[in-house]
Amino acid sequence: GDGAPYRALARATLRWARKQNSEIGFWHILLNPSKVDAEGKKFERNEEDARTARLWADTGYVKWSWEEDEEMCSLVARSRSSSASPQILGAPRILNTGSGPLAPAPLNCGEPLGTVRVVAADGLARLYLRLYDVLALQPQNLPAQCPVEELRSCFPRDHFDISHMRNALDHTMDPLEGIRQMLEVTRPGGWVLLRHARNEGSAGMFQVGLHQWSFDATQIEGELHFYIWNPALRVDVTSWLRKTGIAAVIRTELRSHPGKIDTEEDPEYIFVDIQKPR
Repeated sequence: GDGAPYRALARATLRWARKQNSEIGFWHILLNPSKVDAEGKKFERNEEDARTARLWADTGYVKWSWEEDEEMCSLVARSRSSSASPQILGAPRILNTGSGPLAPAPLNCGEPLGTVRVVAADGLARLYLRLYDVLALQPQNLPAQCPVEELRSCFPRDHFDISHMRNALDHTMDPLEGIRQMLEVTRPGGWVLLRHARNEGSAGMFQVGLHQWSFDATQIEGELHFYIWNPALRVDVTSWLRKTGIAAVIRTELRSHPGKIDTEEDPEYIFVDIQKPR
């Protein structure tokens, strides 16, 4: 058969391995409490992002999701509400995969959920742990070493109420396998939430850092379909999810940048909500 998809994934895997240092270097600069390097040169970094990183290092707080905490708590509660035996589900949990080094604190969801743990996982976590030592940081929360393509080797099946990924699936070696694995570790009736900038990889010709894929959306017969693509491969993810039968609900929405007040500009973000069949 056509070997193009396999060749595209092989190239993505090789590129991912080569680009790890650039990602670690980015976070080394951002988390560094100093504003200058060893030679006294000022770091080239976004100081607002640096303050966000330092706030996390000092307090454990980080804005890890575009949803407000109340929205996330409500979604967890709804995903659990139809179970005849909620105790079988265990404690409520959220997975934040592709977290980077900034592992979030638990959510205080109030009754009946109480405290909801947010488990951070990342394929470069082992390198972030080393980075904490280099920068003499002692974070309150740590990411688990686990690439999104290998979640089932790190966590039990049907373990999380929500599996969330923001601006990281486009960094992966195999984004479709990443989505499949997220659904595997999500409980029946739970949700996979993907939050990504639109066509971010294409702006840098798929050569900047770990950006290997772009995400886009196209109307097909009145429905917005979610696409993953690069110059070698283009996949209609909405159709793929339906064909494989691993999703009960797929919702795709184009939004303006969630962090900007001006909403008159063209949509910059793709929000995809995928519900696992009960």
